[in-house]
Order: sequence, then structure tokens, then C-alpha cells
Amino acid sequence: MRDIKKEMTMIKGGDFLEWYDSLDAVDKAQYKVEFNKLQEEYQVPLNVILNNSKNTFEEDLIQSRIEQAIKDASEWIEESSFECVQEAMAKHNVIPLNEFKEMDYDKLDKRFDYIYREAIKTLFNKLTNHTDTSSNTLSNFAKKCVRD
Repeated sequence: MRDIKKEMTMIKGGDFLEWYDSLDAVDKAQYKVEFNKLQEEYQVPLNVILNNSKNTFEEDLIQSRIEQAIKDASEWIEESSFECVQEAMAKHNVIPLNEFKEMDYDKLDKRFDYIYREAIKTLFNKLTNHTDTSSNTLSNFAKKCVRD
């Protein structure tokens, strides 16, 4: 008698039909028994597959929404911080003027970039040090900029 289970594991995909046709009625019945055993052994219930797929889909959906929120928030913060830096420069009278008392745009751009960069560094340091949790949020920083 043939060892159908062993042969099933050894047969290559392209040779399956020829191999199956070579089985007699008893061997085909044995094949069905062994095949069903393997199906039961390795079968994952459909509801488990669906739940895993649903969970993965929901996680991917939430992750993509979070990524979009980060992108939008970054753009909004950048826009509002631009205005905050302009207001701070005007408030503290650090807008450079040339000898004709006109704005020196080259110096203005450099000074703006410097203040902006240092403000972002300061904010980042506050956020990463976690010393005062009430003031360590970007929303609080943005609110302060808008109020001032």
C-alpha cells in the first residue's frame, strides 16, 4: 500500500494532476482523508482571518490619518510661527533698517531665519525635557504666540 500522506508532501504543484490520476480508488479515498486532516490541522477559522484583516485595516487607516494630521499640523504651525516671529521682531524692535531708515531686506531675512530657527530649537528643547508639562505642548506654545 502506498504512503499517500508522504507522497502528498513530496509532490510538486505541476505534477499533481498526473500523480492524482495515477491513484486507484482506494488511494484516492485515502488522499481525501489525509487532505481533510491537513485542512483541519492548518485551517484558521474565517472569523479569525476577518478579525485580523479588520484590525490591520483599522490600524492602517488610523496610522494614515495620524500621518495626515501630523502633516497638516506641521503646515499650520509653520504658518502661525511665521506670523509669531514677525510679531516678536516688531515688538522687540529688531527689524533692521538701512542708513535711509528703510527696511534692509537681506538682513531682515537673515535675522528672521535666525530667530525662527532658535525659537524652534527652544521649543523642541522644552518639549523633550518634560520639565513643566503644563507648558510643554505645542498647542500651548501656539496659543502663547497668538495671544502675544
